[in-house]
Amino acid sequence: MVQPAQQSGPDLTEIGARPIPEFDGVHDVWPRGKRLAAVRRAAAAYKERFKAQGQVRAVKSVDIAAAPYPVAYAFHNAVSVPTLPLISMINRMITVQYDDWNGAPRTLVFEPTVPDGSAQAPFYQNLRKFMDKVPGGELIGKAVLKYYNKPGDVLTKLGLSADDIDFCTFDHLHVQDPRMILGSTEAIEGENTPRRPLFGDARMLVHSRELATLQSLHPMQWAWYIDGGLGGVDPAKFVTFDGDIELGPGLTLLWTPGHTDGNHSLVINTPDGVWVSSENGISLDNWQPELSKIPGVRKYHERFGREICPNANTLEDSLDQYDSMVDVRDEEQVAAARDHVMTEAGRLDIWVNNAGVLATGPAWEQLPEARRLMLEVNALGTVNGTVTAIEAMRDAGGHIVNIVSLAGLTAVPGEAVYAASKHAAIGFSLSTLAGLRLAGIEDIDISCVCPDGIWTPMLHDKLDDPASALSFSGRLLQPTDVVTAVRKVLDRPRPVTSVPGWRGLQVRLADAFPGLGLRALPLMVARGRRVQHRMSARLRQGA
Repeated sequence: MVQPAQQSGPDLTEIGARPIPEFDGVHDVWPRGKRLAAVRRAAAAYKERFKAQGQVRAVKSVDIAAAPYPVAYAFHNAVSVPTLPLISMINRMITVQYDDWNGAPRTLVFEPTVPDGSAQAPFYQNLRKFMDKVPGGELIGKAVLKYYNKPGDVLTKLGLSADDIDFCTFDHLHVQDPRMILGSTEAIEGENTPRRPLFGDARMLVHSRELATLQSLHPMQWAWYIDGGLGGVDPAKFVTFDGDIELGPGLTLLWTPGHTDGNHSLVINTPDGVWVSSENGISLDNWQPELSKIPGVRKYHERFGREICPNANTLEDSLDQYDSMVDVRDEEQVAAARDHVMTEAGRLDIWVNNAGVLATGPAWEQLPEARRLMLEVNALGTVNGTVTAIEAMRDAGGHIVNIVSLAGLTAVPGEAVYAASKHAAIGFSLSTLAGLRLAGIEDIDISCVCPDGIWTPMLHDKLDDPASALSFSGRLLQPTDVVTAVRKVLDRPRPVTSVPGWRGLQVRLADAFPGLGLRALPLMVARGRRVQHRMSARLRQGA
């Protein structure tokens, strides 16, 4: 029988935190294929509860330093063409303000790296010696090693002081010297006086396995840790935990072992969506190798049939690392999320399908994997979610809201496959609604909300992308605009609602008269490009 994870160190209630029951025992499941399935089910169930609990009050990430990192490690030896042996990996410090479960306001800093400490890790010491011997090594070093801000400078930029910080944490303790963060009663070798705490009385949140690793290093781990980094550090400055913990609404530390035994990932719920920071991968290519344009990374996915390409400088348990990185997209995970809601609430009244991905460019130039991903997430995901919700609503009724897009109502050059997936979503939704009514089922409603472009992470990197110009050709919406529209259709169900309404009329006219619509498209694209240029210029000025 699997036993729930036991929390160690101070009582979690003392810091306003609490354990996460959904993940209890998943890392003990055997064999490994069943463990992966257990992780998927737990993630799907927890995601719905996590999003419903609320959001953090504020979050900001600021670059600290760019450090050299071997390409072979970054992409698990997948890169297939001659390249420089090192890439530049940027470390960012993330500052989060939130309310804990006791209602107390808190401030957390994630990854407050001190580069002077990182340089003392055996790996970087050896790399420095090697670069000194290589012709041109100094120039290469300058290209990949850059310093942007010190942790204290970041706080000043944010209008905070060291005493404002309650907790600090790292996803793991690779190349971190706790003495430089928490202070020490002993002077570090080569220094004359002991280090003072970087953040006043703040304590470090650390997984018990990660702290134990630093206390007793294995030879396979030694190169990446600062041996002696705990010397003179007050043990009371650490808050240790096992498993997974919620710090407050919208803020979680998920145990994601593999890269290290005690690796954990920061999960944040914000108005712009749910964000995860994890060094199990160093770039988007690690999580979605099927879309990668790095030579060899997509082949890695195809050749080995793996959903992810792990960051592989240490693989203390590569199977656990895989489990910690996988995506959740299949029907079983949707059903698991529904079942969790039914267990917690006893019924399902409202179900919103909001998952979506966008890859732009001419359809004939896109990778097959990119086309498939959009169709699976945007169309099949809507089908799975809708059918799953109907099954739960048959007895008591309910309302299903599918977030589609104006792209589901008209032609969108540069986003053809995306538009196809959205046309499929709206066609399925309306056909299913008609099927319910013909079957005499009147107490289940299906509403499609079709917003114009929304300023979310889906468009944040599209300001210089001509293929996405039409997404900027109307009134760029905020997530709150879509929330308002959803509230309205919940009060007064409608099969299709366009946001804003005038854009819905515009695209429907273009769809009704396709010849006229096609002739008008160059004007709309030009307008969208002007908006992209203006927004890009404003962002550069504000940087």
